[in-house]
Amino acid sequence: EMYLQKDGVNYIVTGRALPEVSSQFSVEALTSMKSLKFIENLSISEDQLTYENSEFNFKICQPVKLQATIKENASDNPICTMLVQNDESGMPLETLVATVKSSPIIPIKLDSLNSLEQMVKSEIQMLQMYTGGHSVAMSRDKKLKINGFDAFQIVYSMLDPMTGENLVIHQTGLMMGENAVILKSYIYQQVYNDKIGKLFDEIHSNFVAKK
Repeated sequence: EMYLQKDGVNYIVTGRALPEVSSQFSVEALTSMKSLKFIENLSISEDQLTYENSEFNFKICQPVKLQATIKENASDNPICTMLVQNDESGMPLETLVATVKSSPIIPIKLDSLNSLEQMVKSEIQMLQMYTGGHSVAMSRDKKLKINGFDAFQIVYSMLDPMTGENLVIHQTGLMMGENAVILKSYIYQQVYNDKIGKLFDEIHSNFVAKK
């Protein structure tokens, strides 16, 4: 673990590895920590961590609870990955911001909010087939406004084929000019509750266009 302070804010950088590779990992982790750089498009206040993206012209923030991180990805998708942890006993809550493109598997022309919604629901049906036909329980399916954007939002639970456990997924879709954007938050169903649902909604509602 490495502890540092920048602009009056305390940070902790943590790495971990299995015991059998710990000696090699220690050298690599220390090298990585020494080369740590702060990206300029990330800012933190007392209770908010904000990420700005100039390529797609948006910013989004999430509350700082026990810990909060935002990772900008080198590839196009997802654009960024956000994690927030409420307390010591809770699992980190993950949110992805990604662009969506038409594919040969689902050849839908993404030129409107309705076509984006159609693609997302088609992908869910495909995932349902991949999990052996396990049911998808939809608990929310609505249109809404998010900071001037027309958007749709769905909340559903479905089987994670990797773990055999159910996930609860909050998904919001909107159009930014020619770009179709998806915000996706998820957590295992056994730890999901109303408080987590409201936190996911809060993060999604903080998506705004940069001025």
